[in-house]
Amino acid sequence: MKRPLLLLSFFVLFFNLTIQNAVAQTWSTQTLSASYYLNGVSSGGPNQACAIGLSGTIFTTNDGGTTWTKQTTGISTNLWAVSFVSPTRGWATGNSGTILTTSNGGTTWTSQTSAATTSNMYAVKFVDASHGWSVGNTGKIVATSNGGVGWRRLPA
Repeated sequence: MKRPLLLLSFFVLFFNLTIQNAVAQTWSTQTLSASYYLNGVSSGGPNQACAIGLSGTIFTTNDGGTTWTKQTTGISTNLWAVSFVSPTRGWATGNSGTILTTSNGGTTWTSQTSAATTSNMYAVKFVDASHGWSVGNTGKIVATSNGGVGWRRLPA
């Protein structure tokens, strides 16, 4: 009788701690210094994240969201999507075929020219530092297998 009771006590304790841990992981509101329209966010690590938005807006955090730093992109194009594969490597896409890349966690961004499309690109996904896809209006799909050095249009 003692063994089943001991086993039951262990499971109750285990599940109670698991539930308490899950409840402790909550969302909290983060405030920026001004109002911005943000459209996407991606995280490449436990403390790093990047948020993008209208008029080339990019914010980054390296402390889990406690503080956010506005980055300079040099563009005024609306950005719609962002994808990071590590704390340093990421891409953002936006209007008129805009594709930006960073290799330092979003501190600086470089334009990647894509002759494959001039459409507004509303989503981007990279699965590693080489392979990525972006989709846009009117069924435009572009892909890269070299980290965005070259993009090719795929049939929709």
